[in-house]
Amino acid sequence: MPSISPYVDTFATIAPLDRLPKVFVVGCAKSGTTWVRNILNGHPAIVVDGEGGFGWRLLPELAAAVRRFNQHQAQHAHPQHTMVSDDEFKTLFRFAVLQRLAAYLDRSGKDPAAVRLIGDKTPQHTVVLAQLAAAFPEAKFVHVVRDPRDVVTSAWFHFEQGGREGGKTFEQHAEAFVNGPWKVGVGAALAAERALGSKLLHMRYESLHDDATGEVLRLLTFLDMQADDATVQRCVDAGSFERASGGRRQGEEDTAHFYRKGACNDWLNHMDADTAARICRDVAPLMERFGYDPSGSPAIASERCSTLVSGEP
Repeated sequence: MPSISPYVDTFATIAPLDRLPKVFVVGCAKSGTTWVRNILNGHPAIVVDGEGGFGWRLLPELAAAVRRFNQHQAQHAHPQHTMVSDDEFKTLFRFAVLQRLAAYLDRSGKDPAAVRLIGDKTPQHTVVLAQLAAAFPEAKFVHVVRDPRDVVTSAWFHFEQGGREGGKTFEQHAEAFVNGPWKVGVGAALAAERALGSKLLHMRYESLHDDATGEVLRLLTFLDMQADDATVQRCVDAGSFERASGGRRQGEEDTAHFYRKGACNDWLNHMDADTAARICRDVAPLMERFGYDPSGSPAIASERCSTLVSGEP
């Protein structure tokens, strides 16, 4: 007879995680979600990994399977108690996610007894915030947003290196990305504000550049985590561009690296203001909501940000 010990072990592993607070870091790709993940992992009591994709990819597949199963049960006149209820479905999904979080904890190398917050970073989870909140009512959500003009510039180099742009020009790519992933993701995060309330924090990429210490303090305070000066600095250091890029300063470009440049307003080096304004016309209200000028002006969060255009010192 097969041993049930793997199942017992799994329950024993995830039970402590089930009681821990959760955080989900979301935001359009190339907006700084990895930066925020690195910052959080600098905290001795936080583990965040990814991209799990369980809300974006697993959840719809699991929902479809359960729906087909329930339809079969109903078609064959099986009683209601043989079907998977909505609450049971949430439990199935939660269990699957907890298994992934357990893998994150194991991979982190941190002492499980010291960890007080665990979570995932998946950019596309902006579109399933309500579903994640339903399965994890204790969770908090961090939405990272960046000027869409810089997002599409960063994405161009990232996807072009992987040969995934399919012959598009930069302008074609920019228009599609701004009005596709950026618009959908940022719009979904804003739409979730009313339901999530104080459980949702928006963070601007540019504000992290402008005042990393202040923004990290705001982030840790939002998460109810220890935020003394030493811990904040440890998190800032863990998220630094220099560390992630292998020693380059922000503004020093390596087009083959995931951490290419780490600059604000780099879009000015790749498109003129008129082109940028035309591309961003349909997302103007979303841009204005986060303090970006859709008319074509740079999103200068600070003098330091502005000096990074063209990699100037």
